[in-house]
Amino acid sequence: MAHWKKPDGHRQRCLPPHARSVDKMQKKKAGGAAAGGGAAEEEECPICLDRLQGAVCTLPCNHRFHASCIEQVRNFGLQQVCPMCREELPPDADTMGFDGYRLYCPVQKRVERADDSWGPLSRDEQESMDEVVRLWGGAASQGDARAQYNLGIMYDKGQGVEQSYSEAMRFYRMAAAQGYASAQINLGNMYREGHGVEVDNAKTVEMYQKAAAHGDAKAQFNLGVMYDQGEGVEVDVAKAVELYEKATAQGLAMAQVNLGNMYRQGHGVEVDVAKAMEMYKKAASQGHVEAQINLATMYYNGHGTKVDYAKAVKFYEKAAAQGNAKAQYCSGIFHQHGKGVEVDYAKAMGLYQKAAAQGHAGAQANISIMYADGLSVEQDLNEAMRWFLMAKANGEDTIVRSMKDRRQEQAAAASVGGASSSSPPSQACANCGVAEGCKNAAAARPPGTWYCDVACQRAHWKAGHKRESAALP
Repeated sequence: MAHWKKPDGHRQRCLPPHARSVDKMQKKKAGGAAAGGGAAEEEECPICLDRLQGAVCTLPCNHRFHASCIEQVRNFGLQQVCPMCREELPPDADTMGFDGYRLYCPVQKRVERADDSWGPLSRDEQESMDEVVRLWGGAASQGDARAQYNLGIMYDKGQGVEQSYSEAMRFYRMAAAQGYASAQINLGNMYREGHGVEVDNAKTVEMYQKAAAHGDAKAQFNLGVMYDQGEGVEVDVAKAVELYEKATAQGLAMAQVNLGNMYRQGHGVEVDVAKAMEMYKKAASQGHVEAQINLATMYYNGHGTKVDYAKAVKFYEKAAAQGNAKAQYCSGIFHQHGKGVEVDYAKAMGLYQKAAAQGHAGAQANISIMYADGLSVEQDLNEAMRWFLMAKANGEDTIVRSMKDRRQEQAAAASVGGASSSSPPSQACANCGVAEGCKNAAAARPPGTWYCDVACQRAHWKAGHKRESAALP
């Protein structure tokens, strides 16, 4: 009432019912702009008369208000109608958002339990998602940033709607304009990857900075990467470390790994292997695969700690259980050679096969060796050769014992009426000196040089054997 009674208050500016049409208001503004020869006047909220900005609520009748003004209309016990045309107000944004979640979550769970693919959905699922779009669209039109962000995700990923980067950008921008950090991050990602827009690293940095200013850990991490790599900004390793530390303080595993890498390598900080291990352990406890592999490597090599094969294989197995091919391959080596665990050829073969299915050449090479030596499987040089060629095609040129030598041995054994022995030889590894588990003769110089595996062979060569071999006739 006080607002209406002011001399220049709302009553003086309120339009009569016949003039409350959205079309008439737009025509009036356009006409005024044409007559004045300037731009159309800025749109005002009909309730508070301030310029429309921030969270804007667009009602089904197309009248636009500040979302906070409509919220006051709802909360003050006033008639629940549009202040302009008296059309009934829709349900509030929170209600529509919640109703949308109740439909979205069951569909999402079914998709995750299937193949994690959103298309095509069943008829019932698609009907649910259509209703989600309607509900979240209604909430988004009322200025709800979370609903705008959720719709951006749906269009970005094609979840129940036709995938559209342009629509995703539109909704991300709405939410980002209200300071919604997750939308600002995703908008930055779109500019970085060129999804729906030209690649613009400067714009990416701007979006990450806005989200990081809200204390968002992911934004701090992403911004740290940009400063670390000099994308959209000048390289500033000290700034990168500062941002990683902020994200690390919030428990972000990715930041803990990157900070650990910097302490391990002395990149922007003094080398501090103990600090690196601390960071890796924090990230590994959250299931971060790279942190688990880094810890396994450090325990295996005794980097910053004493050599501990048992701990090394423990962390490799944690990463292997998450499907990481490198970890599966390394775990297989430990089980094949009994380092930190009992020798278990069957388990080693199973791990190699999982890694090989992902195209890991080293695992394919080791499967070749196991078929050639008959470890956990019946000796089969044809199958060994098949895996050897597969490994070679994927870039693994070094196999510890040549298939040609194995075929010659098999032929020699057959010529004297005996079967080729599948029991592993007992020569010691030229690198580590381990005899037990050293199964494979390398095609190396001089003939008869033996190694546990490719890793031992490479280490031996780097230690000086390569120069010694070069001097041989």
